[in-house]
Amino acid sequence: MAVSSQRSVVFGSVLLESLAGNAAVGLLFAIAISQVGAEVRGATAAILLTTVHLLGDFISWPLVGWVSTALTNGRLTVLTDVAARLGANPAHSLTIALVAVSLPVCLLAAAFYFTASRIQENA
Repeated sequence: MAVSSQRSVVFGSVLLESLAGNAAVGLLFAIAISQVGAEVRGATAAILLTTVHLLGDFISWPLVGWVSTALTNGRLTVLTDVAARLGANPAHSLTIALVAVSLPVCLLAAAFYFTASRIQENA
């Protein structure tokens, strides 16, 4: 959906991504808060909130901007070639950069989730 040039498709994909991302944060908070003692729940919530913002808000926008600028200047031709094969317009460097940054983060989050579930099963 992210390689589409139609506004409704792009808007819909961003909306779904926002809902899915926020749902995951809520789930993370619910699991963490239910697993810690009452005396450290406030600290746990503060650490989780700070971590989510540092890894999401603080790093992602400058990183997406850097990748977009590199695409525009022709420094990441491999990424441009892959996006073109998938049907993306190479002129949409910001959209390509957003997908390129989001995909590894989603895969990393999935790996953390499955690792945590395995640890929980063995505990």
